[in-house]
Amino acid sequence: MSAKQTATEILKDKFFYYHLKINTMETLIEKDEELRQKNYELVQRFMNNSEKQKWFDMLHDQTVLEFPYAGSLHSPERLEGKAAVVNYLSQMLAQIGDLKFEGVVTTKTEDPEWFFNEYHADIITPSGKRYRQIYINKMQVKDGKIIFNKEFWDTKKILDAVDFKINN
Repeated sequence: MSAKQTATEILKDKFFYYHLKINTMETLIEKDEELRQKNYELVQRFMNNSEKQKWFDMLHDQTVLEFPYAGSLHSPERLEGKAAVVNYLSQMLAQIGDLKFEGVVTTKTEDPEWFFNEYHADIITPSGKRYRQIYINKMQVKDGKIIFNKEFWDTKKILDAVDFKINN
């Protein structure tokens, strides 16, 4: 600011600066909302899809899948990479059967990449036993694919329904 600038010029400069800043912030918020909605729709397709091959197609190549309670089943608690996750899920689904999630409630977060889901399953397994489960997960979307999924479920309900074994 030069000494020759008038008060009006100073106010105009400040007004322009704040106007530009507000417009930039509004644009960023709009982009976040667009991304959040796009990611939300992907999460909804993933959670409500009964065709598991489509599940696999929605996974990021560097996806991570965590099951914090799976260790009690002598099963991995963390899988890294699409190949490892697809291998695990394929084996698990072969034992559990036609797993379809119901009552899916997805919660958006402030971060447009992160979502929480609550859902349940109630099916008859290939062995003829009933499998009822309530799940909660935390999911992250990156580059239009699921890159992280941390899922919580009751291991006893799996043991009651199937002889659960996963080969690495």
